[in-house]
Parts: sequence; C-alpha cells; structure tokens
Amino acid sequence: MTEQRIGYLGPKGTFTKMAVDALFEGGEFVGYENIPACLDAVEAGEISTAVVPIENAIEGSVHLTVDYLVHHVNQSIIAELTVPIKQHLLVHPDHEGEIKKVYSHSHAIAQCHQYLHTQYPNAEVEYTASTGKAAEVVA
Repeated sequence: MTEQRIGYLGPKGTFTKMAVDALFEGGEFVGYENIPACLDAVEAGEISTAVVPIENAIEGSVHLTVDYLVHHVNQSIIAELTVPIKQHLLVHPDHEGEIKKVYSHSHAIAQCHQYLHTQYPNAEVEYTASTGKAAEVVA
C-alpha cells in the first residue's frame, strides 16, 4: 500500500500542522507556502489530502480558503477539527525592548491586536503567509 501524502499550510510549527498531527497517525506530510498552493497540489495529484484553515473564532471565515474551494478547485471538505490557538511573541531576550517590527499572519495579528497596541504601539506590522513562516523570518 502506498503511503498517504498530506499537504498543509506550512511550515512546521503552524496551527495547521498541529491539526495534521491530530488527524493523521502516519503518512508523508508536505508543508506549502500558502493555501492555494496546498489546494492546487491536490488537483495536480501531488498529495491526496490538504489540511487548510477554514475558520477562526475571532476573524471568522478564512476567506481565501472558502473562495478557493468554491471557485477554483473541485474538492470537498471531509473533516473539521478545532485547534485551540495560543499565540507567542518570539524575540531574543536581549532585544525585547527593541521591537520595531512584528511579523505574523493577519489572523494572528488580529487576535493579538490589543496586546501589540498597548505593549508595542510603534511597532510596524508585516504580514506573512503563516505564523510558522513568521517564526522562520525572525529565527
């Protein structure tokens, strides 16, 4: 039997990867840079299943996922999993007072807006494709 290939909004460390780990016991897991690339990989036969975010308790629907599923690919939702979200601010301890820019996904920024506004009011925000990608940028 061939090993299942599962794609997800990567890289490792994303909440989507946490969902993959909870849903699948085995297989080959492939991280994709963005939601369209992950869903397109199913269409191209590169992977058998895509795991992508579809809803966020604070921000609501993940419009890119919904739009892609409705208008661009011929795929069905086969399961849903709620993943508790807890955001973290990654910064070297020697530079905590020097934060000038915050990198993250737009939904994570929205979830943390009040904290960022009060603690780092002058920090510039730069959006990334995922929270995991943001961690890679600052590593």
